[in-house]
Amino acid sequence: MENQKVNFRHVILYCFKCGFTASQTLNEMFSVYGDACVTHQTVRKWYRRFEAGDFNMEDQARSGRPQEVDETLLMDLVHENPRVTVRELADTLHKSVSTMHDHLKKLGFSSRLDVWVPHEMNERQLLERVNVCDMLLHQKEPF
Repeated sequence: MENQKVNFRHVILYCFKCGFTASQTLNEMFSVYGDACVTHQTVRKWYRRFEAGDFNMEDQARSGRPQEVDETLLMDLVHENPRVTVRELADTLHKSVSTMHDHLKKLGFSSRLDVWVPHEMNERQLLERVNVCDMLLHQKEPF
């Protein structure tokens, strides 16, 4: 998706340098890309940037809280204290609660009985689960 956006921006720049208007550029792009094409508003935005002399194809920096988290530090904090809450992690790392939750999920952790555990079981845990299930299947007592 991001790569396609940059490709569209290069097409818009090409049409701008050829002297096309924004409407002509949109018509040309629509004839090639169809419904996957950018909107007229997007073409106008890029034309304004090019007219101002800004030919950088990257998105401009956005305001707001950065979503970057030091994942090794986050992993260390969770391994150090598996009962740590998302709010405590957010306060420690100065990030939002939703950011912490998203990064914990991305790292493969899930909260079970207020303990952060890896989402996937290791081989020992899988064998233990199979043994318990096997034992329950072979019990003589009915439910």
